[in-house]
Formats: sequence, structure tokens, C-alpha cells
Amino acid sequence: MDSSLISEPDVRQMVRLLGEVAGMRGGHQEKKRHLMDGLCRLIGADAWAWSLLHLQADLAPRQLVVLNGGFDEDRLAKWATAIEHPQMKPVTGNLVAEAAAGTQGFTRKDLDFVPEGWWDSDDRAFQLWTAAGLRSFLLSAWPLPEGRFSGIGIYRNQDRPHFDARECRIAHILLSEIPWLHREGMNEDEGQALVPLQPRHRTVLNLLVQGWSRRKVAEHLGLTLNTTHGYVKQIFQHFDVHTQPELISRLTQGNGGDR
Repeated sequence: MDSSLISEPDVRQMVRLLGEVAGMRGGHQEKKRHLMDGLCRLIGADAWAWSLLHLQADLAPRQLVVLNGGFDEDRLAKWATAIEHPQMKPVTGNLVAEAAAGTQGFTRKDLDFVPEGWWDSDDRAFQLWTAAGLRSFLLSAWPLPEGRFSGIGIYRNQDRPHFDARECRIAHILLSEIPWLHREGMNEDEGQALVPLQPRHRTVLNLLVQGWSRRKVAEHLGLTLNTTHGYVKQIFQHFDVHTQPELISRLTQGNGGDR
């Protein structure tokens, strides 16, 4: 039997989940969270992250994490550091090139694009990935206007098997049925604004947007508080804001708070 085939019970659960999301009261964040938590239950995933992406061939992805689930604070910091590490470029490079060259959304499981040797390498990026307690993952990218993408990562813990073709297909079908939700909360200007930021700045930015204090950011990233203050000051200047609440509002609601 083809392992990618979806059963009738799978379809029933997918339709039910999409119906729940479409009929929910509340804003886009509540709907995205309900969808992703439900999807993780369907395919046996442990964590997820939804990001605004700027993808360009031959460059590492630039991403702003707007929502996540299944991570505790320590794992979130280690994961955020891993995804911004320069040695992740060989892991995600082919996927970035595919997304940047295409006009259709896609979902890929790790075994489709991760170099085989990476799983047992001594690369710093892999060490950080392992420190975050992660192993298998699915990555999904959906084009938005102005060269931006709605990006979703779905993860399993180290002791879990790799995602299979059926689970990847379920995730892809569900995520392909919500074009309106991919667009919600994704500001038109911020994807491009991520490009000039250095990896460490983007790591700090992603934690600030989750509501972390400067002291917590410093502790979890092994930085001095003074160094963290410097990064935050540069981030504020880059996005033309003066406070963390203003930064969060700018990146999740738009300049005028009207999204």
C-alpha cells in the first residue's frame, strides 16, 4: 500500500479541523494556533513555528517567527539560534532555491532535501539542533505578495521517527486550503526589512517578538546584558521603533496597528 495515501478517517479529521478554523471567532493568531495544534495532533508532531519569510536563492532564509507552539523557553532559544546559524544554509539551500524560483506553495519532509551526512555531523548548526531536542521536520512555504512567504516548520523530538509521505501530504493539503490565513498578519514591508539584519540580530528579534525580556534573551543566548542592550538598540533603530511593545505591534499588526 502506498504510504502516502490518505484514509477516509484522515479526510474526515482534516475537514473537521478546517471547518473549526473557518468558523472560529477571534483573530488570525487564534485561528493559526488552533489549526497548527490540530495538525500536530493529526500527524504526531511535537512543535511548530509560523514565520514570515524572505527567501532569495544563494542566501540563508530570513525569517520572523510570528507564532509557535510546543516549545519551552530553553528549546525556543536553541531552535532560534540553530535556524539562523550559517551552517544551516547547506541544509535548506535547495529548498530556498525551489521556493524563490516558483509560484506555488509546497511542503517537504526533511528526508527529501537534508544532506544525509548532516544527521551525524559535527556541524555547529546540527549541534544546536540536537541541543533543542529536535530531529525530524517538515517545512512548508507559501508565496505572498512582494516576494514574501508564509513559512511553517513542523517538528518532532529526537526520539521520534522521521515524518513519512502520508503525514507530509496531510500537512500540505491542510496548509493549501487556507490562503486567506497565510496572508493575515503578514506585513507587506517587513519581509524585505529582515534582509540587512545579521543572524544574531534576527535571533534576538525573534525572541523579542515572543515577548521575552532583554535579561531573558541574554541568559538564554549566553550574552551579556550590555551586549543584548546593544542588539536591541540596533533592532529598534532598524525598524524605527522605540519600545518592545511598539516593535511587536509593528511586526504583527502593521505600522498603523490596523491589520
